[in-house]
Amino acid sequence: MIADLTGATGDVGTPYNDGMLGYIDWINGEGGIEGREIDATSKDYAYDVPTAERLYKEYLNEGAVAIRGWGTGDSEALSGKVTQDEIPFMSASYAEALTDPAQAPYNFVVAPTYSDRARVGLNWIDEDSDATAEVAFFHNDSPFGPAPLADAEARIEEKGLDINMVAYPMPAGAANYVGLLARGEVAGREVRPDPERVQPGRHGRQGHRRTGPGHADRVPELVLRRALPRRRR
Repeated sequence: MIADLTGATGDVGTPYNDGMLGYIDWINGEGGIEGREIDATSKDYAYDVPTAERLYKEYLNEGAVAIRGWGTGDSEALSGKVTQDEIPFMSASYAEALTDPAQAPYNFVVAPTYSDRARVGLNWIDEDSDATAEVAFFHNDSPFGPAPLADAEARIEEKGLDINMVAYPMPAGAANYVGLLARGEVAGREVRPDPERVQPGRHGRQGHRRTGPGHADRVPELVLRRALPRRRR
């Protein structure tokens, strides 16, 4: 397993990694898979792509039969090697590029892609508004953050959605994003920030939405809001 324990997404990468190791311990305690225990190794790559590439080679040399990665940058960078080596590769990235069997036949994505989520949100916004919807798309300023933007823009054009969308990268190291959110409001986009959802992670790095005590949710689009007027129900 290639894990981010100390890098930019370490505050979510650490419990995610702990959960995987805990599940493997449970599986082994139940007799393994068809009587065979899982021999799992986890190493920190600190959200650094070259380190992920080095760990990938190490795991192959050690005889790994499957690899669990983490971020979009490293998953996409390794995709070609994964295909060439014909080794199953899963990660916490939901980038659409990893779902194409012709390009990434050995990458397995376990949830709706970032692009799918953006399409669903944009469809709803368009259906729920009776005027041009102004959408402010706040995203993590790292490889996974802008991953759905091109597909979101294509969706607007292809479906003729009455939406004007502007993307706002969230800079690393910011104490908060109040000023950035205000830019969206000044531009005429309705933004209703929840202070618990726009604070940096506990390591002082941006890109995590706090959704409750002790819980952080890694998402590329922090806010998808549409402007008034709202349709009355």
